[in-house]
Amino acid sequence: MPKTKDNVNFYQVAIVGDGGVGKTSVLYDPTIETSFYVKRQYDDLSLEMEIIDTAGQDDYKVTIYIEIALRQSYMQSCYGFILVFDVSRADESLRRLQPFIEQIRSIKNDKYRPCPTLDNLDFPCVIVGNKCDLMSHIPEKTISMIVKNELKLSCPIYYVSAKTRKNVEECFQHLVKVLRTFETYQPNPEWRYPNSKQAKPKKSIRSMFTSMHSNQDAGLDRFNDDL
Repeated sequence: MPKTKDNVNFYQVAIVGDGGVGKTSVLYDPTIETSFYVKRQYDDLSLEMEIIDTAGQDDYKVTIYIEIALRQSYMQSCYGFILVFDVSRADESLRRLQPFIEQIRSIKNDKYRPCPTLDNLDFPCVIVGNKCDLMSHIPEKTISMIVKNELKLSCPIYYVSAKTRKNVEECFQHLVKVLRTFETYQPNPEWRYPNSKQAKPKKSIRSMFTSMHSNQDAGLDRFNDDL
């Protein structure tokens, strides 16, 4: 679980979802200088979340093996997850959360114990329906049924608008509650995150891909020079 130091808890959280659902837009707030670090208070305890933005992988054509390997990396290191779908194409984008959820469960099942006070939620997460300012083509009741019966998740769905910032703050407040509540039921704390004042921000998935492609280009240039 996150390390507590000077009465501050640090959590690493990944925001995941299909391409084009607005993952980065949900995070970005032009009034906040550091958009990928979120600070909140909960029960007189200060908490800080480092949000890992996975949106960069949407910009590149990669094999399924590279995509799964990238997911494996951040899913192993992150404690909680923000699962984002697009309200304007809810039927499609919601179901595309399934591979993410299955992989999270395969990684976390032997580390996490379901939390009875969160309806036996088996990993800390919130579900976010972005673009609620647009028209949904299926009712909220149907969305709730998909989440419960197909995704097998028992957590609230927050309908937010990255454009107007509607319900974004409420979503983060609930996420903090989930992180803290879930933590109290875990028997074997394993995750130890460094003090954020000393730690450098993690690379986003986009910067990882940029670095990877740069290395590939450099290798090709060296190969051509040897010809």
